Amino acid sequence: MKTQILMSALIALSFAAHAQEVKTKRAPAQEAEQSSTYGVDLGPEEDAARKDQYRRPPGPVQGGVMKVPHPGAAKGLMRINKDGSYQYRTSLKPKSQAMSFRVGAMTPPIIQGRANGLTYKSMYGSANLFALQGEYEWMPFQSFGSLGVQLGGGFATATGNGTLESGPPAEEKYTIFIIPMTAFAIYRFEYVRRQWVVPFVNGGGTYYGLAEKRDDDSPVKFAGTFAVGGGGGIHVSISRLDPQSAFTMDREYGIADMWLTLEARAMQGLDQNLDFSNQMVTLGVTMDY
Repeated sequence: MKTQILMSALIALSFAAHAQEVKTKRAPAQEAEQSSTYGVDLGPEEDAARKDQYRRPPGPVQGGVMKVPHPGAAKGLMRINKDGSYQYRTSLKPKSQAMSFRVGAMTPPIIQGRANGLTYKSMYGSANLFALQGEYEWMPFQSFGSLGVQLGGGFATATGNGTLESGPPAEEKYTIFIIPMTAFAIYRFEYVRRQWVVPFVNGGGTYYGLAEKRDDDSPVKFAGTFAVGGGGGIHVSISRLDPQSAFTMDREYGIADMWLTLEARAMQGLDQNLDFSNQMVTLGVTMDY
């Protein structure tokens, strides 16, 4: 019985010694495997330094934003909106021309008949005339402000009664049509694009074409006269109020800038018998392209 117990103890000791030997042999193999992570045998200190060198950079703070370069940045990409649309930086197109459409009031001219001494006011009254004005502007010089040429035309009309030679008004109705044709030089005090307010001055000559019609079968009478003068006003930028609409107007319709325009001008007639001296104030819209 004692012999069997002794044999069992010896066998257990033998197995324990064998297991310790296997564990000791495996440890260097694992260490060698760890030290050859980068293809070369490294010591523990060198291996730790190499791992620090290739450590992943830390991410943003929780709730923060990490900025990374986008491939579209080279093409002018500014931001990506929440709806997924891309917003690009765009440049303003150059402009050299403009069109203006305005409405306003014109003071009655000083017209006096050569033979009978009748005046405009005696036939058509002293009320201001409703006037329409349209102009084209060419801006060839823009190095300092904008200097250009302005060509325009307009329309105004009035109705009144004729006057008998004895003095009382006649029953016939008269209608006068006034068509001014203007050639002006214009200078804009515009030094940067999308300037909020742009004052301007202009001056030159105007030819007034006149046509007078009576309400019976009498033939239409025509006349014309010249006047010189000028004026000024301001452009107030509409494009600055809504940049998105301004971008659409530029890309789809070629309108570089849009303005609300207020202008006043005074003209001096050159013919004493058909003196078309007057003042006019107009308000409208100007479009640069």
